Amino acid sequence: MNYKPTRFFFHFNRPASLKAGKPKMSVHWNKSCRIVDRIICNVPTESKINKRQPRVVMIGKSNYIIISKEIDGTEVATIESLPV
Repeated sequence: MNYKPTRFFFHFNRPASLKAGKPKMSVHWNKSCRIVDRIICNVPTESKINKRQPRVVMIGKSNYIIISKEIDGTEVATIESLPV
């Protein structure tokens, strides 16, 4: 299998955080958005400032993103890339 690195970005999601009563993050990758509690990012990223909301996002390239649920119910997004 040959996975091509795909652009992703993540940012703090205020509406989801207010609704849940705790901080939430949005992870956008491969034309989908996932709301998670925590992000483990093992690839290089850079910040991007937008004129509209979300004002600041972190962007990078990844081969795959794993969304997992911990025992306590916390959703975690692990962003990885295949070795070159």
